[in-house]
Amino acid sequence: MLAFFDSMSDAITDLGRDQERNELLGAYRKALDEFILHRTSANRQAVVEAARAVDEIRRGFCTGRTNLSNAIEERLDRLAEHASVHGQLVRVIAISKQSIQVMLPGWNPQLSFSVSKSVLPSPVLAALPKTEGPTLFHIVAMANIGAEHFNELALHDFRPAPPVAESKIK
Repeated sequence: MLAFFDSMSDAITDLGRDQERNELLGAYRKALDEFILHRTSANRQAVVEAARAVDEIRRGFCTGRTNLSNAIEERLDRLAEHASVHGQLVRVIAISKQSIQVMLPGWNPQLSFSVSKSVLPSPVLAALPKTEGPTLFHIVAMANIGAEHFNELALHDFRPAPPVAESKIK
């Protein structure tokens, strides 16, 4: 019976792991972005180490273990082949306190994913609608739309989208 309790943890500990995993995922994404922009062996190693750091976190309250480091070297090789970076219109479809839900129509118009507000520069944060919930708003980011899989996708250099001219059609 004691072995059963040794594998359990309390909710506070689990929530702490969730937070730590989220922070490490942010570091992983930053390392991946840096590798895409500057394909050096040091940046490649930083991505591998960041992936392993995320994978080392045990299960949390809302999240489970990750497997980012599985075949990371092969995925980085593929990413380097498809990593041409282009400015892309990013559709913001929902806003929450800590993230925005976005779609990247130039990459996969069927898929939406979350972007932490912590990676957005202040001009973008200031331009976002202030209310949380569903929205339709656009920003611009550099993205490697040649990525084949979501975990190879990297967005960076976010900026507000230019205003759309109003139609003169009546």
